[in-house]
Amino acid sequence: MVVRGAGLRSVRRTHAILVSTVVCVAAISGCGNSPTSPAESATSGVSSTPVSIIAPPAPAADQSGQERQVKIDPCLVIGDDLLTAAGLDPTSRERASETVTSLLISIGCSFNRRQTADGGSKLVGQATVLSTNSTVASVAKDVDTYNIASVEPIAGRQAVTYAARMSPNLCTTSVAASDGTFDIRFIGSPTADRSVCEESRSIASTFARAFPQ
Repeated sequence: MVVRGAGLRSVRRTHAILVSTVVCVAAISGCGNSPTSPAESATSGVSSTPVSIIAPPAPAADQSGQERQVKIDPCLVIGDDLLTAAGLDPTSRERASETVTSLLISIGCSFNRRQTADGGSKLVGQATVLSTNSTVASVAKDVDTYNIASVEPIAGRQAVTYAARMSPNLCTTSVAASDGTFDIRFIGSPTADRSVCEESRSIASTFARAFPQ
């Protein structure tokens, strides 16, 4: 069977989400400069915001021939102040896997959430931010793959929050951006105050001020 167009994009996006879910669930359950413009930062590997940990540069994957390229690197545009405001650990900044295919390009960065307990701290969640050349509209219409939780705008930008049907502890908020979307993927356990989708939207709202128009 040959899957084309939007169908193949959905399969690739779903596969990436499920792979991330397996890795992150294992971790959460107990595995333990000079300023530049955002576009220049993505290629130079120099952060334009104050950070305590600098993640390795994104791999210089060949995007030539792609109709829409991804230039903004979330590891470089999200500062420690925003991570702290979102309840994430600035020292956990880590390069997420990159995707470059004929249908989807993404550059990512991951951040952990820790909770103090019994004199120590434990991992209770993780947020991964992906800069992609996808669109909010392509996600919002894919109701066969996702449970759409919200289509309310964030900071005046088109946005959609959705969860993969087979991953109840994972929720993603896609926010319209200059390259396509910023996807804020949160994995963790629901709390008495918030669901994982509400947490994803909350983090997206905090990070939105760093996203280039």
